[in-house]
Amino acid sequence: MRATLVARVASRIMAHVVDKPLICVFGATGTGKTKLSVQIAKHLGGEIISSDSIQVYKGLDIASNKATSEERQGIPHHFLDELQMDEQLTMPEFRDRALQLIKQMHQNNQVPVVVGGTHYYVESLMSVTASDLLESDSETATAETKRTDAQIEVAAIPDDDLYNKLKLVDPASAARLHPREHRKLRRSLEIAMSTGTTQSALIKQEQALGSPLRFRPTLCFWAVLERRLAKRVDEMVAQGLVHEIFGFLATLVHREVVDTRQRPTRVLGQLNFQHGILQAIGFKEFLPLFEHVINRGWLEEVFASKKPTIVNQQAWQELDELLIQKPGSTLLAKGIEQVKVSTARYAKRQQTWIRNRLLRERDQLFVYKMDSSQPSTWEDTVWQPALQALKAMQAQDPLPGLALQPWPTATPVAEAPIEHTCSLCERSFYSTRDWESHLASRAHKKRIAGAKRREENERRRQAKRSAEASREATGADSTEDTS
Repeated sequence: MRATLVARVASRIMAHVVDKPLICVFGATGTGKTKLSVQIAKHLGGEIISSDSIQVYKGLDIASNKATSEERQGIPHHFLDELQMDEQLTMPEFRDRALQLIKQMHQNNQVPVVVGGTHYYVESLMSVTASDLLESDSETATAETKRTDAQIEVAAIPDDDLYNKLKLVDPASAARLHPREHRKLRRSLEIAMSTGTTQSALIKQEQALGSPLRFRPTLCFWAVLERRLAKRVDEMVAQGLVHEIFGFLATLVHREVVDTRQRPTRVLGQLNFQHGILQAIGFKEFLPLFEHVINRGWLEEVFASKKPTIVNQQAWQELDELLIQKPGSTLLAKGIEQVKVSTARYAKRQQTWIRNRLLRERDQLFVYKMDSSQPSTWEDTVWQPALQALKAMQAQDPLPGLALQPWPTATPVAEAPIEHTCSLCERSFYSTRDWESHLASRAHKKRIAGAKRREENERRRQAKRSAEASREATGADSTEDTS
C-alpha cells in the first residue's frame, strides 16, 4: 500500500518536472543581481523574469533599485512596471504567470533567467512544492475560484483579528508568526481556506518530498557582498529617494483626502505599511519626516484641490527648504539612518532564506557563489566565472558548484513569539529585540520619569493630607481638654 502511494506521489511530481534549463540569479539587496542577469541573458539570448514584489509596481524606481532602460540593454524584462499602487500580485498569481512565460521561452529555444530579491517568488519557480501536488488534484479553474474566494474572505478580516483566527485554523503556523505579520497571517489563512490543508501540513509534505526542481538543470548564481549597503543608501538619497517617496505618499494621501474629506495626518495614520507597495523600505522610515512637512503646510494647496496631485517644482523647492531647517534636517538624518538599518536587516533575512530554502541539495541543481564586493574587479570575480559555468551548461557538462546541505528530515520547532507588555506606555512587543529597544527608548524613559514624578507628588500630597488630618485631630483633642 505504502509503495503504491510513494509511486503515485512520484508520478505526480514528475508531471511538473521539465528537462529544460533554468537560470536563477539571487542574493541580498545591492549585490549586483541586475547587472549579472543582463549579461547572462545577452550571452544566452534569453529573457529576464523579475521576481521582485516591489519592482512590479509602476514608479518607485529609486527605492526598489529598478533596472533603468540603459541597464536592461534591450533585454525583455517581465514583471516590471505592471501594477498601480493600489493593486497586488500574490505569489500563486506570479508563479502561474511566470511558469507560462518560461514554457513559451523554452518552446522558442530560449533560456529563461529569473532574477530578484523576493526569494519565495524565486523558490516558487525553482521547486515543485506540496501546493502544486494539491492543486493537481482538482481542475485548474476550480482551484483558481477557491483561491479567489479565499482571498476575498481573508481580506475582509480586520488586522487585529488575523492572529486569533489563524490560531484556530492552523495553530502550528500561528506559533511561528508575529501577531503583527499581517501579510504572512493572511497568506496562511488563504492557503487553509482555499485548499482545505494547513500551511504547516504543506511544509511537512514539502520536506518529505525534498522540493524537487521543476527544471533540469537549474543553475543558480548567488551574488554576495560584505560591504556597500550603507553607501548604496547614500547614493539612492543623492538620486532623489526622498522626493520619490514623498511624491508617492502625496499622491496616495491626496486621493484619500478627496474621497474621505479627512485631514492628511489622519489619512497617514490609517495607511497599512505591510501590504503592497507600501512594504518597500523608505515609506515607514521617512514617515515622521513626511508628517512633519505636512504639519508645516507643505502641499496644502494640493490637498485642498480635487484635481490629480501634481507636485510641481515650487513644491519641491519648499520641501528642500524644510529639509535643511531643524527639526526637518534632524528627521531627515534619522530617516536615512533608519533606511540603512532596515536595508541591512532585510539583507540578513534574505541571506537566511537563501541558505535555508534555496541552497539545499537536489538533483541537477548547481549553485555558484559570486563575490560582487568590488565593482572594479567584476569582470574577473563575477562575469568570467559565470561565463565558464554557462558554457559548461551549454556543453551539457555543468561545472560542480557549492556543496549543498540536504533537506532537514524534521520540521524545526519554531520559537513562539513572547508577548512583552509595557503597561506604562500601553504597548505590546513580540520580540526580545523590539522589547529591549523600547526599554532603551527616550519615550519610555520619559514615561518612567513622569510616572516617578507623579508618584512623588502623590506621596507628598498624601503626607500633607496626613499632616493636616493630624493637626486637626490634635486641635480637636485640645478643645475637648479645655472644655
